[in-house]
Amino acid sequence: MKELIKFSLRRRFFNKTQIFINLILFTACALLLFADHLITCFMPSMLNSINIHTVAMPQSMVQELNETKQSFFYFQPTSRSLNKAKKQYEYVLFYDGEFTLHSEYPLDEMKIVALESLLEQYRQTQILKENKESAALLAYAQPLVLHQKTTAQKQEERAGIVFMVVTGIYFMMLSFATTVANEVVYEKATKTLELILTSVSARTHFLSKLLSGWLTVLLQCAISGGCLLFWTLIRWQIDNGSGLLKAAKSLQLLSIKEATFSQVLAHIDLSFDFLLLLLGIAFFLLAGMLLIQMLLVVISSFISSIEAAAAIQAPFYMILIAVYYLTLSLNDPQHMSQGIGYYLSFLPFLSMLMMPCRFLMTVVTVPEFLLAAFLAIASLTAVLHYGGAIYQRGVLDYSNKGFLQIMKAICKRS
Repeated sequence: MKELIKFSLRRRFFNKTQIFINLILFTACALLLFADHLITCFMPSMLNSINIHTVAMPQSMVQELNETKQSFFYFQPTSRSLNKAKKQYEYVLFYDGEFTLHSEYPLDEMKIVALESLLEQYRQTQILKENKESAALLAYAQPLVLHQKTTAQKQEERAGIVFMVVTGIYFMMLSFATTVANEVVYEKATKTLELILTSVSARTHFLSKLLSGWLTVLLQCAISGGCLLFWTLIRWQIDNGSGLLKAAKSLQLLSIKEATFSQVLAHIDLSFDFLLLLLGIAFFLLAGMLLIQMLLVVISSFISSIEAAAAIQAPFYMILIAVYYLTLSLNDPQHMSQGIGYYLSFLPFLSMLMMPCRFLMTVVTVPEFLLAAFLAIASLTAVLHYGGAIYQRGVLDYSNKGFLQIMKAICKRS
C-alpha cells in the first residue's frame, strides 16, 4: 500500500500540468498581496476619494470639511437644485439645518460612520469658535444624525466570511472529489489495474486510492498556504501591509480599524476555543470530502471508459451544486440555529457545508457536535466496509453500463 500511495502522489505532483498550476497559484498569491500597487498602476481611480456634491451648504463649510485630514471624501459644492443634482451626481449631501445624503445605492456602513464623525467634528468646532463658554455644553448636545435616502432597495447583506468559507469549500470539493475516481477509470481503461491487482488485493488498492486522494488534498492545501505565507512575509517586510489594507478599506472590502498586518494579528483571537473551532470546521470538511471520494471510487469501479465516467460523475456535480445553493439560501443565523439548516447540519453529506456555517454564525453545543461527528464517522465506516466489497467486484466488471444499471447492480450484489 505504501508504494501505491507514493506512486500516486508522485504522479500527481511531479508532472508538468500540476507544476504549472502551482506556479499560477504562486503568481496569484503575489498579485493578491500586492493588489494595491496593481490598482494604483492600472486603475488609480478606484482608490480615489468619494466625491460628494453639496447643495445649500455654505462655501466656508465645504472648504473646512475638505481641509480636514481624511482621505475618504471630497466635498464639491454645486449650484444646481436638489432634484437636478440627484439625477446627475452619485452622492449629494443636502443641508437645511440637518444633513441628508441622497444616492441611488446606500453608502457602506463604514463610510457612513466616517462621514457622520467628520460632520460631528465640524459642528463641535463651530460651537467652540462661536462661544468658548459653551464647551461644557457639548456633552449635553444631541448627537448628529446623518439621514440617508436611496432610490434603490438595498439587498440584505450576508455574512461575508461565511460566504467565502462556503464558496471555498464547494470549489475545493468540486476540484478534488473526482480526482481519485478518474484515476481508477484511467487505470481500468488502460488495463493497468489488472497488472496492479496481480500484486495487491482489490481492497488494498481501494484503501490506497482513498488515502492518496486525502493526502493530495492536504498537500495541495499546504502548498497553497505556503505560497500565501511567503508573499505575506514579503509584504510584511515592505510596509507591514498598510497599503494593501488601505486599498481594501477604500474599496469597501474591509471594515476593520487596524491599519497594518501586525495590528490585525494582535487582534486575532488565538484562544483555545478558536482553535477548536478551526479543528471542527476542518474535520467536517475532510470527512465530507472523504465520503464523496469513497462513493465516487466505488461507482467508478464499474466504469471502463473515460466517456462513461463523465456521464456517471455528472449527477454528483449537480448534487454538489444543489447543496451549495441550498447552503447559501439558508445562510443566516435563524435557519442555522433553529430552522431547517439546523437539522440538515447533522446529515453526513450535508454537514460538510452546513456545520462550518453553524460554527461561524451560531453557537454549536458539545452534544450537537458529538452527534454530527458520530453520524459522519458512522457513514464513513459503513461506506468503507460495504464499499470495499463492492469495489472488489466492480474492478472486474467491464460491461460499462449506464448509471441506473450500475446502481441496480450495486444494490443486488451488496
